[in-house]
Amino acid sequence: MPILKGGILRLEHSKQDGVPTGGASALQNVQDMYTRNINHEKEQAEKYADTIKQIPNAIGDFVQNYNDMKEANTIGADKYFHAKANTEASQRGFLGELTASVISNLREITDTFKNTLFKGMTLKDSIKDSKEDLRANQYGRMQGRNYPNKNSKDLVDKYRPNGLPQKY
Repeated sequence: MPILKGGILRLEHSKQDGVPTGGASALQNVQDMYTRNINHEKEQAEKYADTIKQIPNAIGDFVQNYNDMKEANTIGADKYFHAKANTEASQRGFLGELTASVISNLREITDTFKNTLFKGMTLKDSIKDSKEDLRANQYGRMQGRNYPNKNSKDLVDKYRPNGLPQKY
């Protein structure tokens, strides 16, 4: 039984029915509880760190797909790379999918204005193009969410244009 003497907590050694109730066994119980709590906190921290990594990794998926699209320089490949980037980011988990949604939606807002102001598209055509991109984005996120372990190229094959090299 713990006793407070002179401002110091001391554990008294006593037995109840032949079982130690204080002293070393109580101290061991406290140490075991502390160790379990520390291990639990460590596991939670690792889990949150892995979850948070989804954000920069999803951004990396978009950068890689953008670079691939530029390198491929294939007419009609835009929707394929939109869907593929969204698939890969969403396969990372909830924060990956959320990051994909934010990037994709912001991109379409800016593209709508860029297409009309700098590329000479009519507003109607620009909105139509953005809607098609948004459909490809949404399809990619759905595929990534539903098939987190499948190859992203296979999951978005319906958007693959003729002439796109197989490495993409």
